[in-house]
Amino acid sequence: MKTFKIKSGAMIISDPIYERDNWCSAYVSKVKNGVWMADIIHTADKKNIATLYAWNLNEGIADVSILKRLSNSPPLPYVCGVSSGILGYFDDKVYHSELPYNGVDILDTLYYFMCRDKVLNNPNGWENINGGILVSTAAPDGSYITKGLKNDIGEYIGFITDFNYVSEDNGSDNDDDEDDEDI
Repeated sequence: MKTFKIKSGAMIISDPIYERDNWCSAYVSKVKNGVWMADIIHTADKKNIATLYAWNLNEGIADVSILKRLSNSPPLPYVCGVSSGILGYFDDKVYHSELPYNGVDILDTLYYFMCRDKVLNNPNGWENINGGILVSTAAPDGSYITKGLKNDIGEYIGFITDFNYVSEDNGSDNDDDEDDEDI
C-alpha cells in the first residue's frame, strides 16, 4: 500500500500523457482532502496490475471493507483513456504542474516523462508521487471505467479503476481466448 495527499479538493484521473481538459481525462470535484491510501490487485498470474483503488484515510474506513464498497459504487460519468500504459490519480493542483525532475524544474509537456520514469523504475509497476499515485496498467490502449464512493456530505472518498479490457469489435478480452486470465 502507498499513500498520497489531496489538498485541492479535486482530482484528475488520467494517463499522464494527456494534458488537462482532455476528453479522456476525468476531472472530479468534491474530493475529500487529506491522506489517501492506494492499493493494487494483480492478475491471477501476478504478472500485471488488474485494479487500482484508493480511499481517504480520514473517513475511518477499514481497508478490508473498502474494496467491496468501491466495487459496488456507481461509475463516474466519464471513462479514463490510457494510451501510454500508465494511469494515475492526481491532485488537481499537481497534475501537469512544474515539478522538480532530477533537480531541475520541468515544463508541463515533460510531466509525462517524470511519471513514466517513476513507474518504469519501480519493479512493482506502481509508485506514489507528490499528490498522486501511478500504475503501469500493462493493459492495451483503451478506456477504463472508474467508480467513485461518496460520503454522507457528497464528497468523493474513494475510487477504483479496473483494467480489464473489452474490445469494441467482439466484446472479449482479446482475440485469443486461451490467453484470457482470471482476475
